[in-house]
Amino acid sequence: MPKATDMIPDLTCQDIYDGRFRLLNLLGAGAYGKVYRAYDKRPASSQSTRYCAIKCLLKADSKSRQREMQLRELRLQKKVSHHPNIVTFCGAFEEDDFVFAVLELCEGCDLFTAIVQLELFVGNNQLIKSCYLKILDAVDYCHQQGVYHRDLKPENILCSRDGQDIWLADFGLATNQRACREFGCGSSAYMSPECIGKETDNVVYSAPHNDIWSLGVILVNLVTCRHPWNYAHSSDPCFDAFLRSDCDSLRASLAISDPFHRLLKRVFNLRPVSRIAIPVLRREIFALETFHEDDVVPYPVQMSPVVHDIHVEVDVQVAVDSFVGDSTSTPGLSAADSGELRRRTQPADIPPRTKLFVVGSHSSSGLEDSDDRLLVTPHYGPRWPGSSSGSGSRTLRRRPRFAIDPCINYRDSDKITKVELDRVTEKLKKDTTWSSASI
Repeated sequence: MPKATDMIPDLTCQDIYDGRFRLLNLLGAGAYGKVYRAYDKRPASSQSTRYCAIKCLLKADSKSRQREMQLRELRLQKKVSHHPNIVTFCGAFEEDDFVFAVLELCEGCDLFTAIVQLELFVGNNQLIKSCYLKILDAVDYCHQQGVYHRDLKPENILCSRDGQDIWLADFGLATNQRACREFGCGSSAYMSPECIGKETDNVVYSAPHNDIWSLGVILVNLVTCRHPWNYAHSSDPCFDAFLRSDCDSLRASLAISDPFHRLLKRVFNLRPVSRIAIPVLRREIFALETFHEDDVVPYPVQMSPVVHDIHVEVDVQVAVDSFVGDSTSTPGLSAADSGELRRRTQPADIPPRTKLFVVGSHSSSGLEDSDDRLLVTPHYGPRWPGSSSGSGSRTLRRRPRFAIDPCINYRDSDKITKVELDRVTEKLKKDTTWSSASI
């Protein structure tokens, strides 16, 4: 089924509003509209900027629910746009089959791009704090005005190229109702369990508490470059591990500091009314010394979606998927048909139903003489699309390690002989144990 935005033609270089605005280039597109960089030929004053952003929506039928949502979006964004960390709403008009909203032009990119592609926040505690506190301020201001965003995610937050300036954007799903009946509203990875609504008999959920849950996921994104889970429901293996471990799986899986882990448990409280309030969260973030365990520096890696994926700095990589605990093995050897994995001792316990993605080093990489470079780095949850490759990445130190059952199947089994399979399997059984000890 085509999205509403697919029905909007390319308006680049078109003049609108009696020739006042020229649409210069497309900045982005969502489910319901497109955003253009525009030039204002007749600014309100000589001090006004001549450039702005214009959001184009397909005009809905006057009595339709979609029309009601469009008007609500414009009304609510206007209500909160005076905050310095919220995109300013300048006005709106209708022309032909479209509704146009004139907005402040925020030069830079969205937060998703800054995290995943620009890697602005990797290992930078102060920049993470600065960015996140501004996000909290924006959302808290919205809540004080009785506006609840319901689609908080990095794609709906804009930032400057250096990560210093932050603007909350896209109020397409915002509401002024504290108690909501629209379940499944938002983006799946950022919805709270009560918003998903599949394991509750509640007829409503709290919009402000749902926003707080989303803020927790965004914080994990900033600190680890990962999602904690794809879907806050027991059918999601990552979230199921979170439930089964009494919320403690995040500590080991994300390699985060104890104070930060305790804070996340308060954000991801399964009882919405017991979730930490935004002003308290702000104070705790401000006082937090570090997000990471010891001197761990997270690094986004290009891997297949898994529950736990593990990366090592190598020249040639061998990838092995294994289930441990209650599960059985699954296919997965790729990238090389030979290699050696360094031996480790003191195997650690694995939460049941945990999937590991192990990357080992080829023997020619010279890591055998450097006992503190072959590090296994767990990240919780599936990678984001667009994460950069781990090849040639920096050395990652002081991470927890895991023992695995070296039972292997090949992903491309038709290309691998049984002799090769037996050889690698025996090699792993003999030489490979991953340890929980820190280097």
